[in-house]
Amino acid sequence: MIKNKKALSGLLALMLAGCGSDSSTTATPGPGPDPTPDNPAWQYVESGKMALDTSGLTGHVNVTFDYMNEQVWKWIRGITMDSSKFCMTLPDNVTHPCNTDVNGDGFVNALDANLAGVINQQTDISRVAAEDIHRVLSTNPDGLGAGTARPDIFKEGSYSVFDLLRYMVATRDDMKFVGEIITPENSDYNTHEFTLAYDRNGNGSFSDEGEESSNWHFRFTQSMGKAGLYRDHSGEIPFNRMDMFLVKEEQRIRFIDASSSFKARLKHLWKSEAERLASNNGKVIVDRIGWSDDPENPIATNIEVKAHNLRSDVYQEGVITNMDVFLTLADMGHDFRLTWWPTLETGAIVNSFALSRAPELGKTIGLRSFVTTTSVLNEFGKDIFFSDRMPGVCNFDAVTGRSDTINTPVPMTDCVRDFWSAFGIGGWFGNINNDLWMMPYGAENVVLSKQDLNNAGFHSLGTKIDSVSKNEIIQWDYNWRHNALVDKGVKADYIDSDIVTLRTLTPATEENQNGKAPLLNENHFGWKVADCTVCHNEEAAPLGHGGYSWPVNAADGFDEIQPYYCSTCHGNNGAPEAHGREARCFWCHSEDKLPKNHGPASTRKLLKHEDNWINTVTTRRKAGDDNNMYGFSDNHSEVLEGDEKGYGDRWVSSNNDYDFTKKFPDPFSCGTCHQDKQ
Repeated sequence: MIKNKKALSGLLALMLAGCGSDSSTTATPGPGPDPTPDNPAWQYVESGKMALDTSGLTGHVNVTFDYMNEQVWKWIRGITMDSSKFCMTLPDNVTHPCNTDVNGDGFVNALDANLAGVINQQTDISRVAAEDIHRVLSTNPDGLGAGTARPDIFKEGSYSVFDLLRYMVATRDDMKFVGEIITPENSDYNTHEFTLAYDRNGNGSFSDEGEESSNWHFRFTQSMGKAGLYRDHSGEIPFNRMDMFLVKEEQRIRFIDASSSFKARLKHLWKSEAERLASNNGKVIVDRIGWSDDPENPIATNIEVKAHNLRSDVYQEGVITNMDVFLTLADMGHDFRLTWWPTLETGAIVNSFALSRAPELGKTIGLRSFVTTTSVLNEFGKDIFFSDRMPGVCNFDAVTGRSDTINTPVPMTDCVRDFWSAFGIGGWFGNINNDLWMMPYGAENVVLSKQDLNNAGFHSLGTKIDSVSKNEIIQWDYNWRHNALVDKGVKADYIDSDIVTLRTLTPATEENQNGKAPLLNENHFGWKVADCTVCHNEEAAPLGHGGYSWPVNAADGFDEIQPYYCSTCHGNNGAPEAHGREARCFWCHSEDKLPKNHGPASTRKLLKHEDNWINTVTTRRKAGDDNNMYGFSDNHSEVLEGDEKGYGDRWVSSNNDYDFTKKFPDPFSCGTCHQDKQ
């Protein structure tokens, strides 16, 4: 029990803010200089130093209210504690019992649910412009401060989910705050406590049953770019306080009037966090950091995490994030490194640092290859679950939120609605990059695991190329997609295979020349132009290379000029050094980072609906087995509708998760010319 709220809030303010105040009446700090690469933490960033954008929130945010009617997963899972009422009394429009393989492909999945007439009902989604949020909040519409209500945490122009709610209340006639809003310095939980009235039926009274509540929380879905067409769900369930969670461009934020059981659990958690910080004298302490595969040998124990201010574009000086754990370990001599991820090829907006190297585990290949689970308090680590058949779910008191004494069990309807996740994601484990996940209270346990994931979360599911490394040698059939679609009945006739060997080659250097071939230098008229064939081609010089045919890498099965093959004799033509990554360069080197003069690697191509492999793949679940809820089925070619939609015609990178270009196959051509620093 916290006895002195004022003393605690002062302690938190010292921990969270190097400038500014925890007072809601203090003016928002003015804009400072752009974050420059002077911060010594940049030595740990493999992608190089860069100035970060300090303009704050830009673009749009997607906002919705209340729960989705997620009937699809109830139907798929069959009769469980949560779905029994639904499955026993199916609506008239549903043509098949729960958990039925409607299309006979051997799996029960969302496609079967849709074919049976079960489709999730999405709530209305508002698309809110960042410039409107800036304009409205700058007027201090509720007395909580101009701009963000947490200037002790966020820089000017950056906002929390609570700030987003303030904007919605200020601009809608069907919402209003009721009574006094408790500010963080007067709260046992270091957060804004409020009651919100929502006139759902639009009669203007705000007094109907269920329209006034203090149990509001939120869910989120990060930007998925074009891949957002593929899946719809209610979002991830965070334990974060609403006013400590950063709003990012193209997020979907879902505000939910949660059950009293859920809010009781959150309040018990939040108070326990504050008590933990106080017991550590205001220091952010991590008790244990280790690998999931080696729990007996932690990397470090009982370390004090220091703020490195790498995200000073968003957070005030002194705010500590999960990434600061790994930067603190790097300061101690552990080999942790980061890489910046921008807007990806699919349009998914990341704009965050991700771990790219760790001791023992080595380098990563995909964006989320290092998965971090941070348990601030182990008691709450298993609150989010993916099956209500699991024993011990919601094993805490519905009134107090405590686990030690249970006088009032949590109703199963509350348990499943607020703690069940179809993805098993939520709490302290979610799709938030560590540099934007605040850690104001430390943690009992931080666990790191390595999973070489593909680009599924940001590109499209069912990828054919599973994060192929530039250090591998693979056999590749350039006609695989066509013939595979013939197998599925989408295409009519087979064509001959076109099999080659894909590998990274070695460019010539001053120290390692290839015969008498001249090495290119800055005197070459095409210096630093990656595509040699712009000038050196059969049209410009029909007799080819020195009066002979143009050389091709026939030994590996190719029959056209490839600039990276030219580099084996003439050097890399001034290509800059690589930055330690091994695969799928096109993910990041797109949009504003699209390489110039790289032939097809600098262009997009139109992928027709009928050629898109993902339109023949859907998630699956075998009946009665909650542990096999996801995977892929190749046994049908229907166009997905409803909950899981097929893609229409799309413009995609010429190098992508299903194909390589022949002239610049990614990552092999990239790894040839752009050598890692030795």
